[in-house]
Amino acid sequence: MPLLFILLFLYYLLTMLYPSGDDSVSGQRIYPQVTMAVCALLCLYYSFRYHKFILREKLFRPFFAMVILALIYVLYPWGTGAKLYAQFIYFLKMYMAISFMFTLYVLACKGRRNTLNYFYAIYIVQLIYAFYQLWYDRQQMVTDYLEMFDSNAGFILICLLPMALMLPIKRLRFYICVLVFMGCVYSGQRSAALAAVLSLPFCINSLRGSIKRSDVLIMALATIFVLFPILQDAIQNIQLRNEMDADAGSVGSGRSIFWQMVWDDFWNGNPIQLLFGHGTNSVPSLLLKMFGMGIAAHNGWLEMLYTFGIVGFVLYSTMIYKLYACNKITSLLVPSHKNILLVIFILFVVKCSTSHGFWDISVMPLSLAIALVMAEKRRALLQIK
Repeated sequence: MPLLFILLFLYYLLTMLYPSGDDSVSGQRIYPQVTMAVCALLCLYYSFRYHKFILREKLFRPFFAMVILALIYVLYPWGTGAKLYAQFIYFLKMYMAISFMFTLYVLACKGRRNTLNYFYAIYIVQLIYAFYQLWYDRQQMVTDYLEMFDSNAGFILICLLPMALMLPIKRLRFYICVLVFMGCVYSGQRSAALAAVLSLPFCINSLRGSIKRSDVLIMALATIFVLFPILQDAIQNIQLRNEMDADAGSVGSGRSIFWQMVWDDFWNGNPIQLLFGHGTNSVPSLLLKMFGMGIAAHNGWLEMLYTFGIVGFVLYSTMIYKLYACNKITSLLVPSHKNILLVIFILFVVKCSTSHGFWDISVMPLSLAIALVMAEKRRALLQIK
């Protein structure tokens, strides 16, 4: 566990020192990338070493199958050594949050009492990184004299929400949740704001026993003097983006255009492609050819369908549905973590429908929360037996 924490701490620190949006440090980006690759390999090793233990938990079975399927697409069809290396790195990047979840689950179940302290330490580092990214993107906007603000930190922040509901200091849960909600709205990322709003009722229900009268007073004063002006600017920013999209006749900055391209090209494929997809990194290749930009489809369902075909899409959908299906039993066995999996399900469905569906570094806070909930569920079942 200490080694995993050190690697994660180094990754987030190096990413803040060498941000991806700064061209002047593009060469130094190799440092955080190598660090994360080592971390991903370590988690992948743990996942396969303890696969029997992991697969005892029904929730994890489709996740594990998805990792195996993605790995098969890396190895087949066999290409040059350089191509194989590139595809393997792509695999590590896009699915490392799943192996990270498996690793934390094993460590939480088999670890010592201080293991939870490492969980919370990882969460704090992720929280600091998310708000740093929000600040950095804001500074870039001011430097470039942009009228609208749209930070990728929005979904990084919203992924921090479930774990905030499980912090050991109950009163801290409320304040962290408020910060995360404010950050999501302020980021200008409309899908992140939507995910925050949809999960709000369940968060309020979870926080009922954590909020004191003094907290309400403090937040009321903060809202009047600090939060309201920030929210006003953030809402105006979102409205400006909506007006721009409406004028362009599209959904979400052109999303409907490349959604249609990916959808049409998939159904024009041969039977093998319909069943098993077009392979790793095929969506950016298609859009580069047809749209002139090698970008993702900004819709996880479409990306999974085009990449892995109908077979992979069914497996992927099962994987996400299991979060919803498993929520009831975990809420009964671990009442303190009630509806955490449901909140994660809502957040990821929104993210998958408006952005991408990969389990990459941005959703690692969700993996942290899932691992902790499932470890607590297992502990509760063992006590019953």
